[in-house]
Amino acid sequence: MVDIQTVVPPVPAQRKYQMKDVVPNGIPNGTDCDVEVDRSTTTLSTIVSAGYVEMRINEMRPGLLAIGGTCEEAAALLNIHEDLMARLRDKEDQVTALLIRADNLSSEKQANEAIVYEDMAKCLNEAWRGLKKQLMLRGYLLREVLNFYQLAQHHEELVNTTTEALKTVKHAKHETDIATSLKTLEHNINEIIDMTAHAVDVGSSVIAQIRTLGQISDNTEQAQEILSSCVLIEKVMLGIASEWERIEAEWKCVSEKIIVSESSEELLQIEQWLKHAERRIKAVNETGLRRLLEEGDAHQVRLAQLGADSHADNSKIAHLSGMIEEFLYYVKTRLNRSQRIQAFFQSAQTMLSQITMMAEDMKNANAAMAGELYPLAEQKVSAVISEGKDILEKEVLSYEEKALAKQRLDELETKLRLLEELALQRQKGIQEISEQIAKLQSWNTMEVVPFLATHSDLGGTLNEAVDFLDAHKKFIEEVANNEAVVVSLVSRQSDMTSVEENAIKELKKICDELKEVVEHRSHIGNNFVQVYKFAKDLESSFDALTSLLDGNRDFANERLVGQVDGVFHMIDETIEKEKHDVERFVMAAEAVTNIDKKLNVERAVQAARNFIVDHDHRLTYAKHMWAEWRRKKAEMKKIETIIEEIQMWQEDAWEIIRLLENTKTTSLQDSEGLYRRVKEFQQTVGQQTVKLDETKKYEMSENILKKVDNLMRKQQEIKERVTELEKKVETIYETFMEQEVTKHIRAPQILTSLKDSQIDEGNRFEFVARIEGEPEPKIS
Repeated sequence: MVDIQTVVPPVPAQRKYQMKDVVPNGIPNGTDCDVEVDRSTTTLSTIVSAGYVEMRINEMRPGLLAIGGTCEEAAALLNIHEDLMARLRDKEDQVTALLIRADNLSSEKQANEAIVYEDMAKCLNEAWRGLKKQLMLRGYLLREVLNFYQLAQHHEELVNTTTEALKTVKHAKHETDIATSLKTLEHNINEIIDMTAHAVDVGSSVIAQIRTLGQISDNTEQAQEILSSCVLIEKVMLGIASEWERIEAEWKCVSEKIIVSESSEELLQIEQWLKHAERRIKAVNETGLRRLLEEGDAHQVRLAQLGADSHADNSKIAHLSGMIEEFLYYVKTRLNRSQRIQAFFQSAQTMLSQITMMAEDMKNANAAMAGELYPLAEQKVSAVISEGKDILEKEVLSYEEKALAKQRLDELETKLRLLEELALQRQKGIQEISEQIAKLQSWNTMEVVPFLATHSDLGGTLNEAVDFLDAHKKFIEEVANNEAVVVSLVSRQSDMTSVEENAIKELKKICDELKEVVEHRSHIGNNFVQVYKFAKDLESSFDALTSLLDGNRDFANERLVGQVDGVFHMIDETIEKEKHDVERFVMAAEAVTNIDKKLNVERAVQAARNFIVDHDHRLTYAKHMWAEWRRKKAEMKKIETIIEEIQMWQEDAWEIIRLLENTKTTSLQDSEGLYRRVKEFQQTVGQQTVKLDETKKYEMSENILKKVDNLMRKQQEIKERVTELEKKVETIYETFMEQEVTKHIRAPQILTSLKDSQIDEGNRFEFVARIEGEPEPKIS
């Protein structure tokens, strides 16, 4: 663990939280996080130990048990709490998302890290639930405290009003004023009695809630905070009780000064006392109960004195005396019950402490001492449990007393069962050690050796690699479980014989070596699976590229070139990474085989190297396909250009044909020019036909082929139309030609006649003549 700075700077006003390290005795073992919201601060503690990491609520400001000393302070604390709860409700969705993210982190990490992240996620969930529970209970507590303080305020106002009324009665001189004041006093005193009883009940409930909430707090000052909060409530309760006792004493003093002449009025007063006493009993403590007994006995004596009078109403006196007797019996019963309950609670608390100490002694005791401690504890605890059950069955308890009594009984029974289990464990310790050593030796012989032998081949396919990895992951858990057993046995070497000590040392060595071997195998198996999955992903990229090229045979997607170039770039980088990963895997596999001689990685290494060869071949083939695709796209582009040119030419050709057809000729020269133009256009038609025929030697899509066929059909129509036009123009030309010949014909005329010539044998002989005519005559 790194060194942690012990000095924490103060939190700036603009910051919402502060992280600080907890450094008890100078040794860092945890971290505190202060979360500040306006006037409230919550301290979250992260506790780090050798075997776990735990997060919990360490401190709150205002404190978890801060209740204030007045109504205004309690109201302010409640406002702060409700503001905090409103903010937490607003952030609950974010916290839920954070917890889900924390739960999912373990699946994204390596196996050795996943356990830590999983435990941390659990701690976060538990800390969040604990925080919500504590805040919910604190909300209930603050509302109850505010209600209690409001009752105390109302009680104080009633006391002041009653005090003024008592002063009025003391100084009143007329009977009418006294009677009126007495009615007001009776009403106020009855209301004070009810208010006192209600306030005491609410105060008792608040104290019970403080104790309940304090027990779930992780604060080190828990006991002091519980005591301080309870003292605040009890001081107010004592103030309420003392004020009531003062008012009661003054009321009694005033009542005694009022002279009542008739016995009926005195009986009425005694009856009124009984009614008040029945109400008072709900709010008084043990001292108040004793005072009620004294007052009741005094009234019984007075009733006996009144009964001795011959003019007294004996039936009413007897009835009232019987009611007071029943009331006094109830008071005595309640007084005895209170003493019995308190004695039980004290005995239960003492016994819990003794059982806890016995449990600590039991952990270090031998089997004989463990056998003596448990019967002694059972004898003592059984008596206390029996007393508690008897109280629950026979006594009338308040809700808080009943809950506390059940809690103490459950704690005693739980502690006793724990002590019994410890005794049995100590007695069975020696036998368990031998059995566990034998079990571990059997596990090594029957499971470890066969497993290493049957799972020695890493495999050459993905399924084999996954099976290899899964088997070793499961076996790692089994090894960890048995390693924990070995560690547990090592810690109990003091209870072993020398043979057992040697056996456990040998098992410890075997477990350490086995753990190293299995972890290496699991790691290399995971690497091979990752290489295989990476290869599968690369093959998917090749398949996607092939599909992309096959799906664009019409060459219509102009952005495909950029996409495919990007895919090729990505594939090149991926293949380089794959080569690096395979090389690293091969080196790691060979290194593992140097440690684990039984492991066979030849097929896995060959399969990994085959990936490189296969993917190089696929890349070469893909590049060839891409070159072919681009060549065909160029051809298709050329064909489309030819088609566009011919389409434009055909449109112009029809316009030319219409112009030629509509051209008028009036002379031989005009017809000759028209005939020449038709001949030239006919040559152009032939050239365009040849150009269109050349497109058929290329592969074309169905759409392009339809366009070419349509152009061929139109080209044929143009050829036929031009042929007809040629015949028509030729006819016109011949007609004009005949007319011109007829116009210039002249009969031949011999200008020079043939003459006789001397011809020698063997010499050339020529006939010479001159003839003129139109058209020019020829001698054949």
